[in-house]
Amino acid sequence: MVENMVTRAETKARTASDLKRAFLNFIYTPFFAATISLVAFFFWFINGGIFAIAAFAVLAIVILFLSEDITPLIALAFNALFTVRDLSTLNLVSGFIIFMPVAAALIIHFVIYRVKKVRFGKLLIPFGLVFISFLLGGIFNPESFKYYELGTEQIVCIGFIMPFAYFVLSQGIIPPKGVDVRNYLCYALVFTSFNIELQMLRNAIKPIYLGWGNPVFAGYVMLLAIPASLYLITKSKTPVFNILISLALYVCMLLTVSDCSKILAFFCAPFFIYVTYKNCNYRYKKLLSFIVKAAIFTALIVAIILVISDPQKWSDYIFIHISDNGRGNIYDKSVYPIISHPLFGAGLYYPIFYDICGKNFHCFVLHSLATTGIFGFICHSFLLGKRLKILASKKDLFGFYMFFAVLTYEAFSLVDCGEFVTVILLVNVITLITEILPEESDGLLPLERAVLRYNPL
Repeated sequence: MVENMVTRAETKARTASDLKRAFLNFIYTPFFAATISLVAFFFWFINGGIFAIAAFAVLAIVILFLSEDITPLIALAFNALFTVRDLSTLNLVSGFIIFMPVAAALIIHFVIYRVKKVRFGKLLIPFGLVFISFLLGGIFNPESFKYYELGTEQIVCIGFIMPFAYFVLSQGIIPPKGVDVRNYLCYALVFTSFNIELQMLRNAIKPIYLGWGNPVFAGYVMLLAIPASLYLITKSKTPVFNILISLALYVCMLLTVSDCSKILAFFCAPFFIYVTYKNCNYRYKKLLSFIVKAAIFTALIVAIILVISDPQKWSDYIFIHISDNGRGNIYDKSVYPIISHPLFGAGLYYPIFYDICGKNFHCFVLHSLATTGIFGFICHSFLLGKRLKILASKKDLFGFYMFFAVLTYEAFSLVDCGEFVTVILLVNVITLITEILPEESDGLLPLERAVLRYNPL
């Protein structure tokens, strides 16, 4: 009798151990990232985003208890940003209620899995300065105290949560042997972008309120996801699937409403594709070359047919899309707060209260100066420069792709406001992964490697 009880207990323990092992193996696969993105899209589609975030929070708590490494939280965090369609269901209060159990689980996680050495990260001081600039924004503008609550969400989300997430991930990313965090991050970026593009496609079929932000945000994510997909081609022994993913992402870029992101993506495409071609598995070089040539040829044929079918329509289309799209008027509105409050700006409330298009001045420089003044602009520039310096310091393929991904993101911010939206979380995680991981074994810069391998004969 006692032996049977012991046997049953051992069987249950073995089963529990096997289930835990299977779960931990699954959350490190691309299928996990894909599943999370599909779940996020489904709940967005049925307008139940708040339930998806709650489910992601529960899953995050499970991971925190079962695993010392918290890398899988990246896929959850990325998709949580693009899940809620009805913003009235998610505000600071509901977000706080969902976040508190996760915060408690984080504390317990770091009690169970003690951190051997605290990493403060190279961006923590710049983050702190930006947070201070947010708090000081509009300090000499009496109106800012009257409407201060309008900027509270940005102070909490961008000023506090972003550096908090950066610090927590700095301590908790301890990948198990055999797990490539670079690959995991790239798959998380790719599948998050597909979640967004499915939403954009649904919106194109029948216009619907996206909820989580301006459709232009899709352009930001695509600028990060395309280089990530190309990096995966160079890492794969059989990159056919990843080649198709990259091609699909370039097609998806055409579905975004952001002309600037399209220009940046396709302007960089020849350089990216050349480096990818030179560094991918040699057996698939011909396939990659064929797909690229076929895509270019098809695009040219389609463009010629469209232009010939209605020249005037496409002439008007090009004229409209190379114009400033009303940005000139928005930039004019930034002049008054910049001149009136040069040191600390008019306050974060200003573009929201005065209903500036998109609630921002559509330019990182002008928005920073108008809302947080010269002090805020210097702090943000310091953060931006530090971020690019970290990415440029790694002389490997991952560092190369991520540097140019973030560089195009920041270039886009010059005509939009990427530094002041929640999408910046993706950039911060990219920078962190690049910072904490050692360089890949091949120390050559990708371009140097490409040149060394190039044989004109």
